[in-house]
Amino acid sequence: MNTSRPLGQVGLLLFAALLTSCTQNFFNERFSMSTSYYFPDGNLYAFASAAAEGKLEVMDQLIQRQKVEVDQRGREGLTALAWAVGAKSLVGVDWLLRHGAQTDRAFYGAMTALTVAVTLDEADIVARLLKAGADPNFEVEGNGSPLSKAVRYASAPVVNLLLEANARADGINGEEGRPLVYALSLNKYDNALALLEHKADPRFLPNMELWITNWMDKMQGKYSGDPAFQKVHELLIKAGFKLKV
Repeated sequence: MNTSRPLGQVGLLLFAALLTSCTQNFFNERFSMSTSYYFPDGNLYAFASAAAEGKLEVMDQLIQRQKVEVDQRGREGLTALAWAVGAKSLVGVDWLLRHGAQTDRAFYGAMTALTVAVTLDEADIVARLLKAGADPNFEVEGNGSPLSKAVRYASAPVVNLLLEANARADGINGEEGRPLVYALSLNKYDNALALLEHKADPRFLPNMELWITNWMDKMQGKYSGDPAFQKVHELLIKAGFKLKV
């Protein structure tokens, strides 16, 4: 079954994923970018389009007859893999990974195929990329790790996939401790629970214990019926936090 999105939406999705690095309101404005802009070379345009649409025979022909390279780059460093991920084309992603597409190539100067899949909350694609060797701790120019994006923008299955692939639960490169803070401050308790179950340190940052205590006490009434909130509450009490009961 072809699960890809129409080509006209691919640029929008990729750009939206990039904007989540700056704001949670990235869908407030609409952006549309054409395949031809990012892939001005005719053969590469056809290849990226085929990847986004899951047209494997076309991809085979372009590789064999036109000598298109799997990791050939278009504008802003985009590759067919990034384009297929943005289109949510499982068929295209699978083909590219089988043919050796590099998973950690950055584009837009700040994103990778994995961070796009994470930001779009695409667990199936995240799993495929990780299995193919994508680094769950790979960070581009201080733009944040895949895990820090996942706890903010994705659901618990994506967070757990990264943690099970040895993403550092406390974050990396200056964001240490922040994944848990992000999850709690956004009331994403499923994600916070995943972090704590994978040994995230709730006291990593200065004053972190005080902030978490005040936050959990403040949210107690509103989220007391949330099983994930209650489990996080229990784990924090076991860790020595003096929370309201």
